[in-house]
Amino acid sequence: MRCFLGRPSEEEIGLDGAGVFWAPWWALPWDDYHMLPLRATQDAADVGDLLPHAPPVAHAFVAWRDYATVLLMQRAASRRLVWLHDTYQPDMAGSAAMEDATDAYLVLSEEHSRQLPARIRHKAVVTRNGVPATFFEARRALAAAERNRAHRFVYASMPSRGLTHVLQAWPTIHACMSQAGLNASLHVYYGFTQHDEQRAANDREYRAWMESMRAALGRATSLGIHYMGMRSHSHLAQAMAESGFYLYPTAYPETSCIALMQAQAAGAIPITSRYQWSALPETAGLFDLGPSPIPLDPATSQGIVNHEWLVKWANRVCYVAGAFGGDAADAVVHRVRRDRGAPETPKVTLAQHREEMVEWARRNLDWYV
Repeated sequence: MRCFLGRPSEEEIGLDGAGVFWAPWWALPWDDYHMLPLRATQDAADVGDLLPHAPPVAHAFVAWRDYATVLLMQRAASRRLVWLHDTYQPDMAGSAAMEDATDAYLVLSEEHSRQLPARIRHKAVVTRNGVPATFFEARRALAAAERNRAHRFVYASMPSRGLTHVLQAWPTIHACMSQAGLNASLHVYYGFTQHDEQRAANDREYRAWMESMRAALGRATSLGIHYMGMRSHSHLAQAMAESGFYLYPTAYPETSCIALMQAQAAGAIPITSRYQWSALPETAGLFDLGPSPIPLDPATSQGIVNHEWLVKWANRVCYVAGAFGGDAADAVVHRVRRDRGAPETPKVTLAQHREEMVEWARRNLDWYV
């Protein structure tokens, strides 16, 4: 098999121990070679003498996000795959020509497969995301007293996917924790990206929403909210390892949710919307301590985070975080696990639930499993 990387180092080019030959992207046998930039054409000549040493097998081409490139490889590649990472976007990958030229769609969950149009669903191949070792190691590096503190919470997804609901519920959560003598804090990661700024420049409503969110985050510092924005993987891994819970009340149709995987690896127990038309039940399943799933809008069948449900969610956060005592938190864990069919004798405590989650993540979410 031949695999092509973006710009590999000299050490990465060649045959590896598994029999896979790695080469730069510009060494691809494009159908329309004249379309390559001049620099890429010159570089291809520099590495061209390596290709005869590659295994004599057919090429498999994987398009990552840039789905239209499968059209350039219809003769040169015997198999053309599209690696979907997000929800299927017909305007990007939905033309009949692109769909016909694609042999398989690599999806990240069973739910991701279900989201595909029926006409191409038979081409879905379910894979999965993985978590870097950084998130497992960060937890091990912390002293026990600093690890997954129950009064510390984290949010690390796109703001538009659930942060509005977290901020709406946070005063209730902060108050119940304060009444129990616990100094609750919420650490918000990811933040607004260049894509958000570009969209805001052309979308008045989106710009107003961004401004309102920034204002809310600025006002909330007195309630223990810390807006961290975009940070490195190592920084985020430590933040999750220090946090007891990952908050995510979303109505977004997640295809996998890498942040949720990272949180579980680092020991931050998820408390989500458990939205049924998303991959959240697959990604977190038994370990998600959220209440009953968000309701569906009768008109659209899409999830909605309404006030009634959000009150239940905030109450659940307070209980499992210890605002009403450790026994009450353990009772919630036992009820959740029982209701989801987990056989338990004796009862599993919150602490045991967390350790079981981390071990499950190690066995199922590590890139190298």
